[in-house]
Amino acid sequence: MRIELPDGAAIHAGDPGVDEILSALFRHPVRLERPRGHLPPTTAEIEEIKAGRAFLPPRDLYDEDVLHVLASGTLEHLRRLHPADFDPRRFRPNIYLDTGAEPEGFVEDGWLGGELEVGESGVRIVALRPALRCAMTIHPQEELAADPAILRTAAQYHGAYVGLFAAVGTPGRIRVGDPVWLIMG
Repeated sequence: MRIELPDGAAIHAGDPGVDEILSALFRHPVRLERPRGHLPPTTAEIEEIKAGRAFLPPRDLYDEDVLHVLASGTLEHLRRLHPADFDPRRFRPNIYLDTGAEPEGFVEDGWLGGELEVGESGVRIVALRPALRCAMTIHPQEELAADPAILRTAAQYHGAYVGLFAAVGTPGRIRVGDPVWLIMG
């Protein structure tokens, strides 16, 4: 990855001292890391994460993969647990699915181990894994006020996991209103 700096110089992700250069530029500690890859977690790893016995490396602000998928039923569940403004924009999903009236729970947990197929073009979303959400969800955004209860509620009831991180298995065009199917392996 090539990074152009404001002064016109360029560095590469693998260059020695790149973290220090970026940290100085942003006046905040920055560390570039390689993604963990697109291998989905094993069933045992998923159970450890859901039980709160396993976590991703601690970080403050991050996005871990190409896609973040979020179900409306999960946000409704969080609202029932704690009345707060669980607006989907706080979580920055690439794909927000209207799952309608769902039973209580974190909807996406039922999708782990599967793949999503979207619309007529056959788009496949793969490597679904729990999305550990960061402090960005509690910061003010446009007309959304700062609200520490957002992440606190997610942490208390689901280890701070909200939605799924995923990868593109088959690319294509996705349109608002496209149907989505869960394909279990």
